[in-house]
Amino acid sequence: TEGNTMETIYYNTRKATAYIASPILRITGFRFSKDYRHGKTAFHRIVYAIVSTPIANSIADGIR
Repeated sequence: TEGNTMETIYYNTRKATAYIASPILRITGFRFSKDYRHGKTAFHRIVYAIVSTPIANSIADGIR
């Protein structure tokens, strides 16, 4: 179904941006806080919509 395809594309896009962001996180030591997941501000919500922050943090920490 189309809904599942669009969800898959959205998830894969967020995952890809996490892989792109993770080297920067590793170098700088920055990690996404839970504020991004909780959508504390509009900025946090936008970043979380674009980047899978838990995956980015895991990759930066060498877990994935």
